[in-house]
Amino acid sequence: MAAVVATLPEAMPEERALALAKAGVVPLFGIDEALSALEAAARAGEYARRIWSAPTFFTSQAAGKGRTLSEWQGKQALKSFGVNIPEGFLVEAAETAATMAPKLGFPVVVKAVGDEIAHKSEAGAVILDLRNAEAVRVASLDLLKIAKAILVETMVGDAVAELIVGVARDAQLGLHLVIGSGGVLVELVGDSQTLLMPATSQDVTEALQHLKVAKLLQGYRGKPAGDIKAVIEAIMAIQAFASENASNLLELDVNPLMVRPTGCGAVAADVLIRVAGEAIHG
Repeated sequence: MAAVVATLPEAMPEERALALAKAGVVPLFGIDEALSALEAAARAGEYARRIWSAPTFFTSQAAGKGRTLSEWQGKQALKSFGVNIPEGFLVEAAETAATMAPKLGFPVVVKAVGDEIAHKSEAGAVILDLRNAEAVRVASLDLLKIAKAILVETMVGDAVAELIVGVARDAQLGLHLVIGSGGVLVELVGDSQTLLMPATSQDVTEALQHLKVAKLLQGYRGKPAGDIKAVIEAIMAIQAFASENASNLLELDVNPLMVRPTGCGAVAADVLIRVAGEAIHG
């Protein structure tokens, strides 16, 4: 199919555009619009050539009253499916935290842990960059005022990017993957891609390429590239967990998934999982 491109929309008179369309020629109003159309056509052609497998729709609605797993429980469940989590331990006393923290190596992170604490940053339930045992003890004493247990973890300090990997439930779509810019960028940028489950590793790769944060993953302004292979493996493992628990999974968010330099992996720094009922496979 032929096309005629006007450098600016006003350079294509309406009568000329109608004449071109009548002759079977596509009028394109502006360089940017033309490039966008070409990109869309290329993607449509790629999808048309691809051999698609029959989709599996996880549309059944989870029944029962929802409950939120503690961060420790959620991380252990995902770990059993192959998701990397920070090295750490769960304790109920500040002195224990201070004694065990040096075994992880500093700096560390201390978090209040409880089923009722879902959004830790807003609740002041996270203290970062603790560099000695006394700092861990003091921080733990503060957090034990709002929770019965605390999680002490190694701090991931070399991330080149942060992603959010979520699984949401829709009345029509059922469970589906949401991949986007993570951390504080979730609300500021609104950068995400939605994939029907089960998504293939190719689907995930293409979704990552279309994110605004893709430049960071590829290595931006001399910075190291992210471990994209590890990111894809982590997302596929999260999807495997969601598929296994499709009957009672209400919500899942890994935010952030810390993307470390190539060869260093990707780490689920924070996990939120809501389920219906008691059983969870993990």
